[in-house]
Amino acid sequence: MPIELAQFIAYVTLTLTGIIVAIVSLRFSYRQNFGWEPVMMVTKHGLQGGGGEDGYTINVDLEFWNRRTYPLVVRRIEADFEGLGFDAGRIKSRPIGQWNLSSSGRAYITNNHAVPGGGHITTTIEAPIPKQSLDNLSSDVTMTATVFDPRRNKTSLLKINHVYQLQSQ
Repeated sequence: MPIELAQFIAYVTLTLTGIIVAIVSLRFSYRQNFGWEPVMMVTKHGLQGGGGEDGYTINVDLEFWNRRTYPLVVRRIEADFEGLGFDAGRIKSRPIGQWNLSSSGRAYITNNHAVPGGGHITTTIEAPIPKQSLDNLSSDVTMTATVFDPRRNKTSLLKINHVYQLQSQ
């Protein structure tokens, strides 16, 4: 192989390697400065009550994690329980900052909570359900958080799906 060809291959290889290193460095520096997208997750779900006159109450623990390095504002969180209605007789009117429930199986909270960079908030949905058989109680739950990002001056939606399921053993 002639020396000129070997030098050309070496120059091209070193140039491409330098470009790749620069791209990776830019990505790491961006994430170091601004962080990652926020996440929302269900940490646990359960059931309360003995099934007497008051029936049962379902519980869903929800966490919102701000993985950015600057604060975000969580304006509203909604949860839609598909195929599972809440007990209208046991739903109480609640003030702002607490979960509001409808008999159609929808819950929402409006609190404009500022979550610091790297911080998180935890909230629990407690919803009464009518007396019913608990054999294979299941509902697909869609949860949506409305989040305001002050750096971008933009409101975005963060959506997750969760299966609330109780199985008889």
